Amino acid sequence: MTAPTCTEKGYTTYTCSRCGDSYRGRETEALGHDYKDGVCIRCGEASPNPVPVNPFKDVKADAYYYDPVLWAIEKGITTGTSKTTFSPESGCTRGQIVTFLYRDMK
Repeated sequence: MTAPTCTEKGYTTYTCSRCGDSYRGRETEALGHDYKDGVCIRCGEASPNPVPVNPFKDVKADAYYYDPVLWAIEKGITTGTSKTTFSPESGCTRGQIVTFLYRDMK
């Protein structure tokens, strides 16, 4: 039996014990991708339309900086001030800005 994958059908192969001839039996439909956090849990393929996850309670979806914050998090440029806060109204030190620029160049 060949199990189905996300993109390929599965099938059962039957082989004659006398002559060795074989044929495919019933096919099983491809499973399709099952995305969680932008990655298929079956095959590891990235979603073509990932939905960004906003972990910060102080970054609202209607804020002008919402998309740039999620971009910076996704690219590993920053992690916020804690697991649940970004502190968008706080200033940045020179050291933080240099760190952001360095991480963006990687």
